[in-house]
Amino acid sequence: MTGNRKNPVPSGGKPPPYPIVIADRRNNRLLEVAPDKRIVWEFPSPNLKVYRGNEDVNFSADGKQLAVSEEDNFDVHLVDYEKRALIWTCGTPDTRGSADGLLNYPDDAHLLADGKFITADIRNCRVLIIDPPDNKLVSQWGTPGRCRHNPPHELAYPNGATPMDNGDILVTAIRDAWISRITREGKVLCSVKAPNIRYPSDAFPTVDGKQVIVADFWKPRAS
Repeated sequence: MTGNRKNPVPSGGKPPPYPIVIADRRNNRLLEVAPDKRIVWEFPSPNLKVYRGNEDVNFSADGKQLAVSEEDNFDVHLVDYEKRALIWTCGTPDTRGSADGLLNYPDDAHLLADGKFITADIRNCRVLIIDPPDNKLVSQWGTPGRCRHNPPHELAYPNGATPMDNGDILVTAIRDAWISRITREGKVLCSVKAPNIRYPSDAFPTVDGKQVIVADFWKPRAS
């Protein structure tokens, strides 16, 4: 591994210029695909009880680990890229909840630059930052059972928690299409509704950090 998120290694093909990693949900595997459609890396499930329905995947900043979320299995994982090994899990498969060690439909997962793990725990209406070595909860934004827009104390069904280059977190909330920028200390820098969006999903900042790209996870209206 000679590249990272800021300085990726070109694959030699167009478009896109770099390989992409895919969470192949119903096949229970991760794939890395080159621009010429070759599968250059694969991680099949080592155990369908613990690892199935992988829904979101993101590389760590150094490219050595992958953060994976599994909504339907109520857990999140870390995968070692070079070893092709499952190295950490949070949540209990097939068990939803809000008590310690339990999640309820976790969506989106990232390994932050300082080694902490972040996930949006949708149906618990919270975003969690966890220290993987000891499963210690570092931060929690939002409160289970209080699903309304009042960040960081209350969040309206968050389904995205994306790290920005300076360490701030871009939080996407489903109800009323709110997108909020929150510092690691929990200070809300801005909070806006995405225009003409019914069901916002996984907002990401542009490279210059001045705009936001967000998907609308909803059937388009007929013209």
